[in-house]
Amino acid sequence: MTSRKEPLVRAEILKAMQWLGASPDQLAMLESAPRMQLYDEAEKLGADRYLLAYIGSWAEDDVDTLANLRHWNEAEQAEALKKVRQGHGALKPPADRIRR
Repeated sequence: MTSRKEPLVRAEILKAMQWLGASPDQLAMLESAPRMQLYDEAEKLGADRYLLAYIGSWAEDDVDTLANLRHWNEAEQAEALKKVRQGHGALKPPADRIRR
């Protein structure tokens, strides 16, 4: 059974994977992937232990997981912007540009 929060959690996981460098084709493939596959792909992309913990602890209708994933994505965006302002890197595309 799919909870009301599942599409929101999946969208945040896909945003995180985009920050980690997943290709558009990977993201499209993962839109409906099983949870363990999402975890495995995040690990392959080099996800940190926090992101892996958030994905691994995802339970039905888990409001905490959704909040943690949103916070992780916001922190990644802020860190990327900080690096650009310091002249140390290119800003990645906005995480909200995931195909739906």
